[in-house]
Amino acid sequence: ALRSVKVDTCNGFGTDQQRPLVLLTHGSCLAQAQAIAEQIPCAIYTVPRIKPLPTNLEAILKGRTQVITLEQHNLDGGFGSAIGEWLLDHRVALPLIRLGLPNIFLTQGGTDQELSQQAGLGVAQCVQTIQQRMTHA
Repeated sequence: ALRSVKVDTCNGFGTDQQRPLVLLTHGSCLAQAQAIAEQIPCAIYTVPRIKPLPTNLEAILKGRTQVITLEQHNLDGGFGSAIGEWLLDHRVALPLIRLGLPNIFLTQGGTDQELSQQAGLGVAQCVQTIQQRMTHA
C-alpha cells in the first residue's frame, strides 16, 4: 500500500523540500515514483509538460545532490534528455539518472505493468538501477 504523499503539479511542485535526492517525473508515472520513494528516500516532483520546462526548476534543484528522471517515453530526446540539456545550459553540475523506455521495440503485448517490466521500468528494476548508478557515481 502506498502512503499518501503530497505531490503538486503545474509548474513543477513536489514533496519533501529537504531531501538531497530528487525524482522528477512526467506523465503517468506518479504512482511508480511514489513506490520508488518508499525504498529510496527522495523528493518527488511531477512536471506536467516537457516544453517549456518549469520556470521554477532552478529552485527545485537548489541544494540537491542528484537528479533522477522517470518517464514512460523513449530516453532518446525525452523528458530526461530535456532535463539533462537544462542542467548543461544552466551550468548546474548534478549527476543525472534517466529512467525511461530504451530505444527498442517491445515484441510482446501486455498490461501497462507487464510492458513496464519488459522495458526495465518495473519499480524493483528502477530501484536497482538507481542504487547501482548512485553507487558508481
